[in-house]
Amino acid sequence: MAELGTVADGIRFYHTGADADACSERDADASLGGFRALEQHEDLVFRRVNALPGLVIEYVAGENAAGATGVVVGSGSLTGEGGDLVTWTPPGGSPGAAVSVPAGTTKLVEGGTNADKFVRVRRTGAADLEGIETVVLAEAFNNVVGLDDVSSAEALAGTENYRALMARVESAVVVQNVSVWLRPFETAAVTDTAQLGPTGAGTLGSTAGYQNWAKRGFGRIRTGGTALAELVYYDSRTDSVLNVPAWGRGLGGTTAAAGGATDTVEPVPGLRIASETPAGGAIQTIANDTIAPAGRTWNTGLTAAEGLSLGTLAASAMFGLWFERIVPAGMVGDAFMPVAVGYSFDIYAVTYTGTLRGVYRVANDGLVRFEVWVGDGALPDLSAAPDATSPTLPFNVALPAAQESHVIFRQRNAYDLLDSNLDVTIYDVAAGGALNAAPPRAPEHVEATAVTGGAVDVVATYIPAIDGVNRADTWVIYEKDGADPDPAVDPELQTVAMWVQTDNVDVLTFRSAPFLDGTDTRWLVRTRRSGTPDVDSTNTAAVAVVVDSIGPSRPAGSALLDDIAGFRQGAYAAPGASDAYIVSTSPDIKLVPGSGTVSFLADGALIWRAIADACGTSTAGLWFPRDWVFQQLIGSLGAGSSAAIEVVSWTAPDKRLSVNVAGQREMEIDVTNKVVRFGVRKETGLGTITAMSPVWPRATEVRFQIWDPSTGDWQSYMLVDSTGVWRLGIARKESKTEAEILAL
Repeated sequence: MAELGTVADGIRFYHTGADADACSERDADASLGGFRALEQHEDLVFRRVNALPGLVIEYVAGENAAGATGVVVGSGSLTGEGGDLVTWTPPGGSPGAAVSVPAGTTKLVEGGTNADKFVRVRRTGAADLEGIETVVLAEAFNNVVGLDDVSSAEALAGTENYRALMARVESAVVVQNVSVWLRPFETAAVTDTAQLGPTGAGTLGSTAGYQNWAKRGFGRIRTGGTALAELVYYDSRTDSVLNVPAWGRGLGGTTAAAGGATDTVEPVPGLRIASETPAGGAIQTIANDTIAPAGRTWNTGLTAAEGLSLGTLAASAMFGLWFERIVPAGMVGDAFMPVAVGYSFDIYAVTYTGTLRGVYRVANDGLVRFEVWVGDGALPDLSAAPDATSPTLPFNVALPAAQESHVIFRQRNAYDLLDSNLDVTIYDVAAGGALNAAPPRAPEHVEATAVTGGAVDVVATYIPAIDGVNRADTWVIYEKDGADPDPAVDPELQTVAMWVQTDNVDVLTFRSAPFLDGTDTRWLVRTRRSGTPDVDSTNTAAVAVVVDSIGPSRPAGSALLDDIAGFRQGAYAAPGASDAYIVSTSPDIKLVPGSGTVSFLADGALIWRAIADACGTSTAGLWFPRDWVFQQLIGSLGAGSSAAIEVVSWTAPDKRLSVNVAGQREMEIDVTNKVVRFGVRKETGLGTITAMSPVWPRATEVRFQIWDPSTGDWQSYMLVDSTGVWRLGIARKESKTEAEILAL
């Protein structure tokens, strides 16, 4: 069945924290109870490869994950069977029945052997659905079920954190036997070789072993394999032993107790769950995520029978689902702590099952350090212990004399992740301890290309084998506007470590920070062998490129990391006083943005205030106090500074500002006499190009911008160009006093 609200789509889980039922609240961290939000909980994130045109994926069910193991989910496929027909093949599964998705409709498309493994798709076009699309699925970090990351301070002190979802029956008929429970990540192991004592640290030994368990996590012990005895945290393991510290005992409302040889232990999320019946369409709201919701009965059951029982629910009925994350004091840093919560319900005596999934990380600042390996004439053995470590930079590593040392430098972070850097720096140290200093060869095929956003891509190649032991290990980049850079006098723009692992070609791919459109940039790239002193190549030829590019709008969607883990896009915050464009601090002249407003202030006096909202508002416009006047310029204002807005004079009675384009004054703002002087005024569209600032200087114009709360993005409301033309994208208004304008 392909209709919405049927089969496994009969119950959906939504964010909470909305202002009213079904209002928007994208921020998972704001899901602290209250009303149901518009946004459905995102159990998995996805990346589409060769996407079927005119087909939008709205939701991927958590059951599409190949088992609740907290590892790589895998890839499924959507196949266009021609016309309106499409099929879904979940990871590791078989294709389901073809579903007709006419233009303008939204349908469920199920996997072949399990209706719980479905995707919800929406058809936006009428072109025939043909071809095979790969859908790469990954776990979602920091969604509502995954909560936020645990900070090092929280892990050291211990805490509990809370979030809430709102479940709603989307089925048109009643659903029965509704249950929610924690999903174990592996099957239970009998602790037949070692058990915990009544208190303190200990081990859990098993003949069956823990080969597929995470290296650290939570375990739920059952007495004789049946009743819950204790929830524990193990901080390390071998294939046959879990090591449980004293502070990892008696968690989640349980009490430490001596174990037995017939007990079992299962790997579980470090969670407890509870339900709440809404009142007036909302559940209780907690002030922050460390405050437990009142009156809840917490549950850690691992099956539908042991978990929360919600019974029978009518169409459109709702219930709140609370999550308590357990952080024991001393929790070890970890980059991947998965969470899986199962739920099930019956429709017409058929049981459907789903999984709410998420991932969080645990930081431990004590793990952060830098590690160095040194090889004698060859790559060092990275499986061995490092030759030197330090928690800070810089630190010294002594290299043997009369040796070509191959050095690899890596960093370990607070999540106990060691970077995969394989860059090798080669130091050819003479018998006396001095560094051999023959310069490396110059790079080949240096190119510079202007790209969107005003940046420049610089590409170069270098063949280390030609230099042998004198090979370079670093790229050195110089840039100068309007003239070739001279390394003897011009500073380096950037250095980039090479990937010198073998004798293969090393390639530089560098993207600069944005330039103003029309900037004449000149680029010089050299190679360097790092040491004391550094030794650079001697080439001087530069390449030139003129910047002339406009970037796209800000992106929207989800981000996947190596097709393993994904992050949802959070809600965009409106700019505030901290985002002001400062013209001068003395005098105090600035443009202060807000949600749909920008106020231009000079020593507290209002020059203008822009108000804009794509949803429409009666106050929208460019407001000047009604005692200001406007005059067309006759002649030129002359040369100005490089600043977009210049303080020309601020000595009473002469207080003047100018708007400068390419160093020329094109508009004058006489603050003393309240006069704006300009060349020509036009009211016309300003296009859709944007930058995230109240003032955007460009090579041929200065744009003034405002943040639109309806679109969550910036837009231009006014510009002054290099010919003196003042262009307005919103209406100019002059009917109110300064006080009345500021009150809008």
